[in-house]
Amino acid sequence: MPPLPTNFDYNYKESRTKIRTWNLRDCRYYIYSYYRMCEMVDAEIGRVYDAVRNGPHSGNTLFILMSDHGDGLGFHAKVSKGYLEEEASRVPAVVSWPGKVAQGVRDTRHLVSGVDIAATICDYAGAPPMPKATLARSWRPLLEGKEIPWRDYVVCETSVGPLSACVRDLQFKSIIYPDRTRLYDIKNDPLETKDLADDPKYAAVRKRHRENFREHVSQIEIYPGPAKRLTAQVRGRRLSANLYKAYVNWYEQVKAES
Repeated sequence: MPPLPTNFDYNYKESRTKIRTWNLRDCRYYIYSYYRMCEMVDAEIGRVYDAVRNGPHSGNTLFILMSDHGDGLGFHAKVSKGYLEEEASRVPAVVSWPGKVAQGVRDTRHLVSGVDIAATICDYAGAPPMPKATLARSWRPLLEGKEIPWRDYVVCETSVGPLSACVRDLQFKSIIYPDRTRLYDIKNDPLETKDLADDPKYAAVRKRHRENFREHVSQIEIYPGPAKRLTAQVRGRRLSANLYKAYVNWYEQVKAES
């Protein structure tokens, strides 16, 4: 079975409720099972891709492979999703369109987000930008090798507790809570093992990320929350009305910061 990640024993500050009763073999088997499921999904996606590329619409089909989240896989002694460390929040984005998009290119200079996918599709389809999609950027210029001004940071959000969001640039990442912040140099510490938030040398980075976060929440339209009659359905999506309201209140407080 696969080995455990090197930061599995890291003295992590967050809860590990999902694996609290597991032994090390259980954790390794979880990783093994996840890898096998990825192989299965990869094979099925390959079948779809081959069918498209061998079909009549191959020349006008943009193929995008991406996920909305990753998995803990034992990193930071966590599994599953819903938190903001790299293993759960950072995912691959693979784009293919032979003859239109350069193949075999790995872009590590531009920060992209899942909110960009619809904007990219609209751009290639010749459709107007989506209304109120103020944060979305079309990938088309990047995919076609054009040099254009691009975002300096990206914000990742989650719909589960505790209240948190992360701001990530090409070197640093802040995981922000209402009462504290964690800061990592992900370029030199990709496993996020050394929290730099209390180091005075990085105070300017913390401040910049806080301003980035405020800029982000100021650009989005914050939905005020579900009506009471929707509470049951919302809870079915693991987002209780009370938690949603807490997020709304927090975001409004951040927007009001000067």
